[in-house]
Amino acid sequence: DAGERLVRAARPDVAALGAAIPAKLEIWITPPGYTGLAPVFPKIAASEDRTLTVPTGSALSAQVSGGRGRSDLIIGTTRQAFEAVDDNNSRARVALDRSGTIAVEQGGRKLGSWSVTVNPDSPPTIEFEPEPTATERGTLRVSFVATDDYGLESVVLEMRRTYEKGDIVGNEVLELPLPLPSVNPKQAKETSYHDFAPHA
Repeated sequence: DAGERLVRAARPDVAALGAAIPAKLEIWITPPGYTGLAPVFPKIAASEDRTLTVPTGSALSAQVSGGRGRSDLIIGTTRQAFEAVDDNNSRARVALDRSGTIAVEQGGRKLGSWSVTVNPDSPPTIEFEPEPTATERGTLRVSFVATDDYGLESVVLEMRRTYEKGDIVGNEVLELPLPLPSVNPKQAKETSYHDFAPHA
């Protein structure tokens, strides 16, 4: 339709220029990188609240194109104005650190609203199971159970000893990486063996 498009470019519809372009809202939530979760694209409905669950520290981004009036991002009782990108587009970005309601309005008209539950990041847990012990061959047997809600990156065994040589008191720290069953597992139960016989 190149010919028709050229005609429209040469003879624009002046009557239509006064009409406002309908507002279009785009919104997405990007979880923190350590979670390994994909961005969330909430469904947009101005007439009803929708429920979302995201990890703490997620970044909410929104863009409004067209329409008339100022665009605002409302989180709970806090109102934040969108920043203009150009004459037709404006954007807003905020980190989500607490649960509540989120809404986007333009000129007092609601474009979309959501109820957001922000899940806290629980610290990883780890414990020996059972306690480290020597084997019959004189090696150290280390068994552990570890968990993390978004995946374990690494597990390290740290051994410390204090020694005295005459007037010298020293502290030695030895760190040993322990095995994980896969990349970023949420739960790990592993056993490893370590030979310290060559150690002075």
